Amino acid sequence: MLVILKETARKLGNVGDVLKVKKGFARNYLIPSGKAVRATKANLAILESSKEKLAAQQAAELEAASELAKSFAEIDVLPIYAQAERGVLFGAVNAKQIVAELSKKGVEITAKNVVLGAPIKTLGEHEVKIFLHSKVECSLRIHILDASRRDADGSTTGTS
Repeated sequence: MLVILKETARKLGNVGDVLKVKKGFARNYLIPSGKAVRATKANLAILESSKEKLAAQQAAELEAASELAKSFAEIDVLPIYAQAERGVLFGAVNAKQIVAELSKKGVEITAKNVVLGAPIKTLGEHEVKIFLHSKVECSLRIHILDASRRDADGSTTGTS
């Protein structure tokens, strides 16, 4: 079934892309969630009339994502504090915690942008992928530290 994407989907494509997907995926997920519409003659005509506007919008989004990626280059290691005992965390560090720490540094993204390969359940350094745009992705090193080792003033003991 041919569909037209109404919003960018990480593994599918960008707004305005015409894709051939399985019927069940289109009927049960893409169309009901508002991520796509059927590629009918009328919808294709609407897409053609708004191609220039979409191209300008996508270029602006790509530029904004590139600028945001530069701010990630300035962050060497992001420290995150979590409760732990013997090097194992109580629970896992999730995307929301990473987004909260990034917002403290002045970098605003959503939890959807953060991709964790596996749940982070141990102390130490971990690599996290950040998808800002379908063409812009970067990686971020996070350092999970034991919250009980944090000083009274909120700084770390011996680590940056």
